[in-house]
Amino acid sequence: MGGRLDLQDKVPDAENLEAGRHGSWEHQEVGLAVYQIKTRHCLTGQYLNWTKNRPTPQCWWCRYPNQTREHLFKVCPEWNAQQKILWGEVRKETGRAKDRWKIRDLLADEGCR
Repeated sequence: MGGRLDLQDKVPDAENLEAGRHGSWEHQEVGLAVYQIKTRHCLTGQYLNWTKNRPTPQCWWCRYPNQTREHLFKVCPEWNAQQKILWGEVRKETGRAKDRWKIRDLLADEGCR
């Protein structure tokens, strides 16, 4: 594997993560957000539905039936620009395209931290 990916340098406004349209997210430090994503405690529709804080797991960005990490990192059309940056860097560092990754494996990979 190549060096470490530092997506904070690649993603515009990484320090100012926008709250979800539902209004329940507060601005968070990037490190905390990444930790939550890694531990599956990020505020996705699926997690909020599981914790009884949302009536459905539906994506509030595109209305896909189940908002998960996989959905947000790979297919949600509202995050297309950020996905292109992420997957371009991942492919450059690992030689693997997004269809060859599960998000859990991407987040656990030493070269992608």
